[in-house]
Amino acid sequence: LFDEKHEWSEPVFYMFGVVAVPPWVFGVALGIIGYSLCGLGMNLIRLSHLVYGVNQSISAHNQLRETMFNRKGSRARSRVVWVMGYGFNTLGGTLNVMGLRYAAQSLMAPLSSMALVSNAVFATSLLGERIQIEK
Repeated sequence: LFDEKHEWSEPVFYMFGVVAVPPWVFGVALGIIGYSLCGLGMNLIRLSHLVYGVNQSISAHNQLRETMFNRKGSRARSRVVWVMGYGFNTLGGTLNVMGLRYAAQSLMAPLSSMALVSNAVFATSLLGERIQIEK
């Protein structure tokens, strides 16, 4: 598996038994998925607070665009969404750590911006927030 320079001479993973994938590609894929799940988890936690109205004023909720997800609901629904949010956040963090096993930290560090991008996407679709770019 190693050549004279102690680098991988053969790919580690074979996708579908045909395509050879270097380990860093697998690590980067885990990082992208992990950071995206972290963004989803953060938005689900915020959604749980919006659904039940924890520490939220009526005006803050009324400023959001209504989606099928951010309607007011019961405390039980809020707890389920909250647990799912922390579950996705934990799973995303675990995938990020697993990605560090296969890809260098210099490749994984810039991927943390995926959390910001996925946060923006999920905030508009789940929470109904509006993204505004100010100059």
